[in-house]
Amino acid sequence: MSDKVPQKIPKEEISVLKDAILETNPNLFDGIAPRKRNAILKAVTSVTLVQQKMHSGPIPDAESLAQYNEIIPDGANRIMSMAENQQAHRIELENKVTTEQLNQSGKGQWFGFTLGIAGLAGGVYLGVNGFEIVGSIIGGGTVVSLVSVFVAGKAFK
Repeated sequence: MSDKVPQKIPKEEISVLKDAILETNPNLFDGIAPRKRNAILKAVTSVTLVQQKMHSGPIPDAESLAQYNEIIPDGANRIMSMAENQQAHRIELENKVTTEQLNQSGKGQWFGFTLGIAGLAGGVYLGVNGFEIVGSIIGGGTVVSLVSVFVAGKAFK
């Protein structure tokens, strides 16, 4: 047994169903009295009518917002506030991430510059003080390392 209370089905829905059925099989209702045909369509409509509603994003459609207002006092406004707060939070996080990435990139360049200057200065110092081979290895290695980092960095982006 079913606990469902029969609902009045709008004539438009019955008409749409009838048209869909007749489009599939135009002779289906041949020989059936109009009254009996309507009873069959009502029975089929009450069993097969499914309404599916979807939305994407934080804000439901206007009809759903109105229904939220009926259930929850000021529900639509609360949903809108929640969506606005979430968007502001997301924008704030994106700004922080972008700023941090720029800072990190800038710090990396400064550290690289400092290490490069230190390597070159050490190579020059060693070269001037009689350790030309070691100085040239350190100075040349520094230059080769920096050039390869910049070339490889551009190639992999």
